[in-house]
Amino acid sequence: MTTATLTLPWPPPEANPNRARKLPWQRLRGRDRSGRATGAVTAYRDHCFALARNYMNTHGLRTALTPPVTVDISFFPPDRRQRDVDNLVASIKPAIDGLVDAGLLAGDSGEQLAFGIVRLLRNSIAEPGVLFELKPYTEEPAA
Repeated sequence: MTTATLTLPWPPPEANPNRARKLPWQRLRGRDRSGRATGAVTAYRDHCFALARNYMNTHGLRTALTPPVTVDISFFPPDRRQRDVDNLVASIKPAIDGLVDAGLLAGDSGEQLAFGIVRLLRNSIAEPGVLFELKPYTEEPAA
């Protein structure tokens, strides 16, 4: 299996589960009659889809990475506010869905995708975003 590393944009505030429950669904996941995204979460998913397709085209990937896949995630926040890592992981659900829609991942079920290392890197000079490192799943030995 091949490994893949790609950087996606920082998720919109509307993707945070604590904020999402306070907003009407049209602002989150709406589409107009032509199918264009009108909601912030849908637009983010579509953007991640386009970035994943571009990655696949430039790296010559024709099919999804062979499951199971481990994903290590590094968050580079745009500011120094306190953030809950659980909410950060939940807020990138649209990004993962975009990777599945693009065909980079076969699916996002527990049998196909496992979360590896999740880090929040505040003191980084990197642009705000989320770094995904996709690699073959290896089962850790029982302790």
